Amino acid sequence: MKIALFATCIVDAMYPRTARATVAILERLGHEVVFPPGQACCGQMHVNSGYFKEAHPVVA
Repeated sequence: MKIALFATCIVDAMYPRTARATVAILERLGHEVVFPPGQACCGQMHVNSGYFKEAHPVVA
């Protein structure tokens, strides 16, 4: 099975070993892991910081 993994900036910045471990487990189970080139910001950092108005164009 091909699995598209959304690598968030929070995981990338704070828990990169978690993302690498996720890929390793999925590949060990026989899956193909891909990172879609069109993935964009989910706006989570903006929302968590209270910038709701600024987050809206990103997440909409």
